Amino acid sequence: MGLNQAPITVMIENYRTGLVWKNFMSNPEIGEMLEKLDAETRK
Repeated sequence: MGLNQAPITVMIENYRTGLVWKNFMSNPEIGEMLEKLDAETRK
């Protein structure tokens, strides 16, 4: 696969099953980052 086609397959899989997003959100660092970003936007 070319460099420009690989992300398309990831996006299709995420659309179908949500697997990519679930794995991304299971990382504890991501939750902490989102909380900090939310706190920053509320200032």
